[in-house]
Amino acid sequence: ITVENYKSKPIIVKVYDQIPVSQDDKIRIKNIKFNPEPAKKDADDRPGVLYWTLSLNPAEKKDIGTAYSIEYPRNLNVTGI
Repeated sequence: ITVENYKSKPIIVKVYDQIPVSQDDKIRIKNIKFNPEPAKKDADDRPGVLYWTLSLNPAEKKDIGTAYSIEYPRNLNVTGI
């Protein structure tokens, strides 16, 4: 996610994103990484919902990165997590 300030004054932006949350113990979400770390995980008491509060100066750009892997048995048919 890339956020950029096109205004002529500093701004504060709250960015929401989500990561998968498994409802099945055979499906695991692993190696979860954030850059930068979110201000809150499981925001608004919703599992997997994250948010960042970013301060941006005029013309400043910031990136938010998330990465994870999903592991499940080969014989398991996965249709959404």
